[in-house]
Amino acid sequence: MKKTLEGADLITPLLALSAGVIFNMLFAFGAFTYVIAEWGVPELRTTRIGIVHDEFLPPGTENLMGISAGSRFVRIGETEVGSWGDVERGLFEAPSGPIRLDFAEPDQSVEIRIPVTEAERRALVRSVEGWVEAGVGSVVPGSAADEGGLQPGDRVTAVAGIDVEGWFEFTNEIRSRPGERVEITLVREGREIIRAITIDAEEEQGVQVGRMGVYQPVGALSYSPVPLTEAVVEGYGQTVLVTGIGLGFLRDLVTGGVSPRSVGSILTIGELSGQAAAAGVASFLGFMALLSVNLAILSLLPIPVLLALIAVGPVAVEAQQDLDELVKQGETSEGDVTPAYAGFWVRFCAVVIDSVVLSLGGAILGIIAGIAGALVFPDILDNSDAFGVLGSAIVTAAYFVFMHSSSKQATLGKMALGLKVTDLDGGRIGVGKSFLRWFGTIVSGVLLMIGYLMVAFTERKQGLHDKIAGTLVVRN
Repeated sequence: MKKTLEGADLITPLLALSAGVIFNMLFAFGAFTYVIAEWGVPELRTTRIGIVHDEFLPPGTENLMGISAGSRFVRIGETEVGSWGDVERGLFEAPSGPIRLDFAEPDQSVEIRIPVTEAERRALVRSVEGWVEAGVGSVVPGSAADEGGLQPGDRVTAVAGIDVEGWFEFTNEIRSRPGERVEITLVREGREIIRAITIDAEEEQGVQVGRMGVYQPVGALSYSPVPLTEAVVEGYGQTVLVTGIGLGFLRDLVTGGVSPRSVGSILTIGELSGQAAAAGVASFLGFMALLSVNLAILSLLPIPVLLALIAVGPVAVEAQQDLDELVKQGETSEGDVTPAYAGFWVRFCAVVIDSVVLSLGGAILGIIAGIAGALVFPDILDNSDAFGVLGSAIVTAAYFVFMHSSSKQATLGKMALGLKVTDLDGGRIGVGKSFLRWFGTIVSGVLLMIGYLMVAFTERKQGLHDKIAGTLVVRN
C-alpha cells in the first residue's frame, strides 16, 4: 500500500513559504526605514490643494469643500506653512476646536473645527491631498497609454479638448470616459503633441470607469530629517500601508473589482524597476520595498491550501485514493507494488506552489532586465508588451520542460509534495516528451479546463496533457 500524504510531508514547503513571507516583509521594513533614516521623510514642497475628498471629512470640517483645487495653504491658525508636511502636521496637531485656515490664489479664509479623536484627525488629513501637475510618471506596458505613445515625463494639458492642470482633474476626466477614444494634449520637451487614445473600460465596485495605465508623477520633494527611532516607526507605517494596499488589490482582483490586465508581466516589473533605478538610489530602494511586500502577499496564497491538506488531507483527500488503490492496483504477480497515481487535489496544490515560484523568479528576472534596460540599453523595452508576453511564455515553458525532464522528474511544487512525472512504463521522460506535455497543458486549459479536470476521473489520474504526451504523475 502506498504511503499517504501525511501532514509532516507538507511541513517543509509550508515553512519555506512562511520564511519567504517573513523575509520579504522584513526586507521591505528595513528598506523603508533605511531610506527614511538616510534621506528623511519625503514631503511635497507645495502647499497647493490637489483635491478635497468630501467623503472623508469629519463633522465640523465641511467648509473645506468650498476650497477649490489649486488654492494654496498660507496659515493654519497662527502658524505659517511651507510644505505639504507642514499642512498635514498642522491639521493633525492643532488644538481641538475652531481654527481659521488662510489660503491664497484666491485669497480667502475658512473656519473649521479640529476633531478631538485621533481617528477623526487622521481622516481630516486624509481628506486633503497635495497638488501634483497633470502628467505621466510612468506607463504600464501594454496599456492604452503605452499603445497611444505616452512617455514618462509628458505633461498633460487637455483631455478631449478640456483643459486640465492637476493630476486629479486629469484622472477624473479619464475615469468618466470608459471605452471612449479621446485626444490627449501633452507637452514633451517643449513641444505640444496630440495623441489619440482609446480609454480602457474597467469595472470598479459595479461601475464602469476609464483607465489608461499611467502612474502619477512625483512632485517636487523636500526631505524632513527624523531621528532613527522615528524612522523605524515611519518604516513600519509604510510597510503596513503598502501591505494594506496590496491585500486590497488582491481582494479586488479576486472579486472582479479590477481587471487582470492590471497585473504586471516580467517586463512590466522590469520597466518599472528600470525607471526607479534611473531615478536614484532612494527611489529604487522604495520600489524594491514595494515589490517585496507584494511578493510576500503572493507567497501567502498557497499557505491556506497547505494548512487544509495538513488538517484534513489524510482523511478528505487521500482516503478514497487509498481505497481505490487497494482494490484496483494491489500487488502484481511478481510482488511489486504498482505506481501510486497522484490525484487531482495534491497536483492542484503543486501547481499553486509552482505559480508562486514562477512569479518570484519572474520578478527577479524583471528587475535585472529593467536595471539593464535603464542603465545600459534604455531603448530595449520600447516594445515591452510583446516582449512581456514572449518572455513570460519562454520562462514558463523552460521551467516546466526542463524540470520535468531533469533527474528529479519534477518541478519544485511536485518535489515539495513528493510527486514526479514518468512515461507510461515508469521511466524518466526526455526533453521532447516534456515539451509535448507542456504544450498539452495549453490545450487542457483552452478546453475550459476540462483537460485538467480529467485527472479526477481517469483510471490512472491522467489529464488530457498526460494522455497527449503519454505521461503519468506518480508519488515518488
